[in-house]
Amino acid sequence: RAGFPVPRGFILTTHSYKEFLVENNLERKLKDILKNVDSERPESLQEASQKISNLFAQGKIPHDVQKETITRYRKLCGILKKALVAVRSSATAEDLPQASFAGQQTTFLNVKGEPNLIEAIKNCWTSLFTARAIPSGYLGSIRRPFSPSVRTSCAPALFETITGIPVARASNGARPS
Repeated sequence: RAGFPVPRGFILTTHSYKEFLVENNLERKLKDILKNVDSERPESLQEASQKISNLFAQGKIPHDVQKETITRYRKLCGILKKALVAVRSSATAEDLPQASFAGQQTTFLNVKGEPNLIEAIKNCWTSLFTARAIPSGYLGSIRRPFSPSVRTSCAPALFETITGIPVARASNGARPS
């Protein structure tokens, strides 16, 4: 309504991420890995991150989530067939009154084609567990719940400077004030 140029795009909800965890039986495995991390030892963080990355790489995005994602990607592409898109995350606990975690997840630019899109989404989710993100998100003073939620957005890459706009909506669906 304000006249800002907002690119078309779509968002995978936090529910999609949680379905991925459940479908691949990852919650218990992640808890087991994270409970043994020593945040004072960088090699411990790196080792945990690598183990989790391997689990996510082997995981499969649930069929219904994949199907809907591909349908929306095709609609977004229109006549271009395989448009370039940006895949980025927005963790639900990024901006808290006492701390900020923004920028710790990975953004993937110029993603082209359905297989690459699915892989970029998994990699985006995996980036919740980098050696850099683990201490603040799981071992730090915030102690947010184990299964963090993350929204993932896909928007045309030619609008890289404004692709953050699709995730500016509150997680409960309310309009920002």
